[in-house]
Amino acid sequence: MTKMRTLANQSDPSHDEQLAELSDGNARGGVQSIEVGASLLAVLAHADAGLSLTALASATGMPASKAHRYLTSFVRAGIIERDAASGLFDPGPLARALGLAALRRQDTVLEAASVMEALRDELEENVVLSVWDEGAPAMIRVEEHSRAFSIKVRIGARLPLLTSAQGQIFAAWLPPALTRIHIARELQDNSDALRRIGVRSETDLAKLLAKIRRDGVATLVGGIVEGISGTTAPVFRYPGTLAAAMTVLTIGKCSPQLQRTIQTALKAAAAELSERLGAPIPPKTSEG
Repeated sequence: MTKMRTLANQSDPSHDEQLAELSDGNARGGVQSIEVGASLLAVLAHADAGLSLTALASATGMPASKAHRYLTSFVRAGIIERDAASGLFDPGPLARALGLAALRRQDTVLEAASVMEALRDELEENVVLSVWDEGAPAMIRVEEHSRAFSIKVRIGARLPLLTSAQGQIFAAWLPPALTRIHIARELQDNSDALRRIGVRSETDLAKLLAKIRRDGVATLVGGIVEGISGTTAPVFRYPGTLAAAMTVLTIGKCSPQLQRTIQTALKAAAAELSERLGAPIPPKTSEG
């Protein structure tokens, strides 16, 4: 009889629905204690150094005795570890392995898609993503807004280093060993485009790149196409190296108010993508 009831339960549609609910990430059948304990891990993940039991309990609003029980289990599982001398808690070997596994599975372009789409819709402007490709920035993704001007971007097209907003970002943040030869070549050309942005020497360029690092963005009008303005922000990945440059394209020179709006939204989008790619905040910069 017991066996018959078990078989009946297995074939009961309501039983199948319950199993389906348990597989849903938002299901009521989740383990609440794990969700509570995860708040301790979230605090630890965003800390710059190891934290004490008191600090963790305070940050989560959890009684110290309760926090201690969670932390003890996490230490046993290898999710966190506790320094024997200081008593401070840090991410453990399992947490580090999970983090590295997540980073290995990341793809900059795939991660950028939703961020770029949201930025495009917020500003109602075209958004372009560029990466460093054998000595030059290359455009690899474009999100066009239906109300913005039409732009013909050839995926893979390479841009100049000093006279494009994208290139200036790479010149500002990439290690000098990667850009020195290319910068020297463009400076030697002494093009009209360089003169228009006031760069006639290495000293001029150093001042420009220092300003870009301070501002966190590069803005250039007519650098590539006459009448088109590009505002570009850096995107970083773990462990703080430059991964890409995200650009908002507009027609003509923007008003100061519109430029501030674009910069604020662009920097927030670039920071969101950087966080997805595991970059520390603030990211490392490369002076040179």
